[in-house]
Amino acid sequence: MFRILILAISLLATPSIQAQDNLSIENAWARESPPGSPNGAAYFTVKNAGKEDKLIGISVSSEVADRAELHTHKHEGGMMKMQKVEAIEIPSSGHAMLKPHGDHVMLIGLKQLLKEGETLSLELQFEKAGSIKVDAPVLKEAPTGQMH
Repeated sequence: MFRILILAISLLATPSIQAQDNLSIENAWARESPPGSPNGAAYFTVKNAGKEDKLIGISVSSEVADRAELHTHKHEGGMMKMQKVEAIEIPSSGHAMLKPHGDHVMLIGLKQLLKEGETLSLELQFEKAGSIKVDAPVLKEAPTGQMH
């Protein structure tokens, strides 16, 4: 009984376990690949019911591409430019939405075209919450409520 109590106390003191309980991944999806496209993109919303955290770019992974990176779009000189980012902030008691024309996961060097009806598996790495796996259906168009 004493060992169980010590284990329970140590688990409660571990920030990554508590933090993971506070994060949820919602509305995950990936865009169907146009013919001949070497890259793809995935999107989702991270909701945070706890303290601030960060989605860390170098730990985002997928088996369908050579690599995955976190990217964003920025206005520079009157033009939209895509740019790699190292992390995406997840505010305390807030959310971060990865969507077309904003923050997103860039899948670089696709090993196969993404086709509607398939499912893409991603492993997301958070600074405090640790690793969270998510499955994203491949769709032709953004679901209702997400910008194209």
